[in-house]
Amino acid sequence: MSFNSSTHVISGTPTTANTYTVTVKVTDSASPGYTVTQSYNLVVNATPNVSPTSKTVARNQNFNFVPTTTGGTAPFTWSISGKPSWVALNASTGALSGKAPNGNGSASFSLTVADAAGASKTVTYTINYN
Repeated sequence: MSFNSSTHVISGTPTTANTYTVTVKVTDSASPGYTVTQSYNLVVNATPNVSPTSKTVARNQNFNFVPTTTGGTAPFTWSISGKPSWVALNASTGALSGKAPNGNGSASFSLTVADAAGASKTVTYTINYN
């Protein structure tokens, strides 16, 4: 955390989920000076994560699976971008479904999970078919 004495802004980016105690002490410049100290609990929630980030399915067959979510605060919502036309997403459950093309290949797209606390994680997800 850092403090900007010009703007009086306390800022920082947490890197680890935990509960932290932040103590702020303010002293005025008057004589005699007065000091006020206040402690705050800052709760940093874990970012949701998706695993695995790839899945192999049978070519020319229907598939339906849900990637595993760890961390974060339920309930989760899902979104997808850059997906092939044969992949569908259930935004409430994260289920990916569709019918794989005939032949061998793979398709990659962005899959995002967002939690109830406002944290989100985007991964590149790959579906291999053969």
